[in-house]
Amino acid sequence: MVLGSIVAFMLSHRRMWAEVEGDGKGSRVRIGGSAHRNQPAFTLFFDDLSDQLDNDLKD
Repeated sequence: MVLGSIVAFMLSHRRMWAEVEGDGKGSRVRIGGSAHRNQPAFTLFFDDLSDQLDNDLKD
């Protein structure tokens, strides 16, 4: 129980999701996410992830 409490309070809680849908010519990918703790770091992480996905999917 103590270990579970330490994990719950020390780790950041992140939630991310992705939606992929076809639009006739290809696919559209939408991503989203939220964080309960350390939101500035999550914003940086999410922006980097979004840029990387955008670059990877254009190739």
